[in-house]
Amino acid sequence: MTKMKNPTYAKFINEVANHISTLSKDDLIEIILTFAESQNSNDRNAFLLLLKNKSKINSKSDGQTSSINMSSEQLIEAIQEFEKRIQNGEFYDEEKSCQAFEREERSYWQDYDDDDIDFSEEEYVTEAIDFLETAKLFFRSQDIETATAAYEMMFDIFENSEYYDDEYFTYGFTFEDTLDADFLKEHKTINLRCQYLRVADTLDFQYVYNRLINEQDLFLSDIIEISRDPLPSLDQFIDGLIEFIGNNPKYDYHLVDVLFIRGGIDEIRKFAYNNGNRHPSVFLYYYESIKEKSGQPDVLKTIFDGIEIIPEEYQIRSYLGLDLIKIAKETNDRNYLTIGYNTAFYSNPTLKNLTYFINHIISKNYISEIEKMRNYLKNKDITNRDSFAYSIENTQNDRNIFSTATAKIDIKALIVGKFLLDGIENLIENINPKYYLGFSGEHKYIAIITALTLQAISKGFALVVVEKLLDHYCLDTQSDEYILLKEMITNRSQEINMSQKNLENTLKRIESLSVNRVAHILGNKLRGGYDSACLLLVACAEVEQYINHSGNTLIQRIDGEFKKFSAFRRPLKTLTASSKILHAVK
Repeated sequence: MTKMKNPTYAKFINEVANHISTLSKDDLIEIILTFAESQNSNDRNAFLLLLKNKSKINSKSDGQTSSINMSSEQLIEAIQEFEKRIQNGEFYDEEKSCQAFEREERSYWQDYDDDDIDFSEEEYVTEAIDFLETAKLFFRSQDIETATAAYEMMFDIFENSEYYDDEYFTYGFTFEDTLDADFLKEHKTINLRCQYLRVADTLDFQYVYNRLINEQDLFLSDIIEISRDPLPSLDQFIDGLIEFIGNNPKYDYHLVDVLFIRGGIDEIRKFAYNNGNRHPSVFLYYYESIKEKSGQPDVLKTIFDGIEIIPEEYQIRSYLGLDLIKIAKETNDRNYLTIGYNTAFYSNPTLKNLTYFINHIISKNYISEIEKMRNYLKNKDITNRDSFAYSIENTQNDRNIFSTATAKIDIKALIVGKFLLDGIENLIENINPKYYLGFSGEHKYIAIITALTLQAISKGFALVVVEKLLDHYCLDTQSDEYILLKEMITNRSQEINMSQKNLENTLKRIESLSVNRVAHILGNKLRGGYDSACLLLVACAEVEQYINHSGNTLIQRIDGEFKKFSAFRRPLKTLTASSKILHAVK
């Protein structure tokens, strides 16, 4: 069942008022009686008191509402006492903390999937909830100073990292994680509205700006809608907030919100066209908002405007390219298709985008695009981690238009692109037998190059274990582009010619790398690396057997040297048995 989003305070009150206006006296009596029946025994006196006094929730009486059971001084003192009890370690339970720590360790090392610990009924949590709800009552009664003071004290407690690092609460507990997200957001919203109202006369909103922009799920629209009363000096606040955000695209999600409040989608469009180069997400928000409502000519114009306005370095610019590709395929427009692939790749150079783009320009023999990509890849240093990313945000499946990530080429895309355009010669020199340690770290490029090199040496011949190695380090077997990319690599491998001397030296280098890796992993009993080390070794042996019939000798030597490592010999037996040209290890 989909969870319904709770309405804002203003919408809720207006909805209630609208429904009440349509009800008869008998209907209202029935509703009140039904509500009375649902009251817990502890709430019945308060309910009767509310009826007897005929009080509204926001009416004042000596600075407090009829529903508030303490004065402002008592609330502040109670919160201060609450924090002292935290500091005195009253809520720390050593036994529970040890159990929570052991549970986390067990879950990490043994891959258990235990349910999260439920802290919601702990004394300190229920007390915190009561303080927040009381602060809200003071806000509704227009006592902004008390509400603000109470909220600030409570959020200072919630955000104090010292309380979670030292022995104050059970290990793993935080108020942020325990309290319901909607509940917490409501009180953060009220707190910010209180802060706003305190300085509205002076227009000194700097503190509110700072607090607001650091909240990703709390917006000015929430602050407006948490009460039926209009916010004073709203135009001045909006102008100041836009100036405060400046040219920082990090806060575009707030910028979109305030622009919409100021003038709706037309205001967003105007800003997007004037400032989209510095605020790309504002432009993309406008584009997404009109995409489903406008005709194709308007959508196309907006796409091309966005490609022109948004700097190429932003990954999210690739969304425009992906949408243009879709339109180009529907309309069979080759020019649009080229621009779409170009935009998608250079703004988000993933292996997926590379595959489709390079296949397109090679199949159509677009010389200028091929040379542009060749130069782009040539300027990327495989050994310099600043040039590429080991993993890259999958913006194709998760359209987060407010991402500020900039284009860094995926290491697989970089190496595979070089291979497809220029072959293997310039890549082989990066295979260093000394770099046999973890391929998941900074030397991962060696494993990728090694897999492609073995494929190239075998001239694309279907060697079972070499293909497994290629899948493991270079490809995603579950991806849409897998079959196309595998075919492209195979075809390119068939075109590569290496001198006999270079081929022999390269095989020796790969064999040394493989043997060094096996010796290191088995010598240090790094069980997590047994399978991958064995895969690299057997793939090397498979190519050696194909080229010069020496692969079986390599396998026999390693099997004899590491006979006692039964856990390593299991994948050795499986892989050699799967190969069509190696003898299976018994």
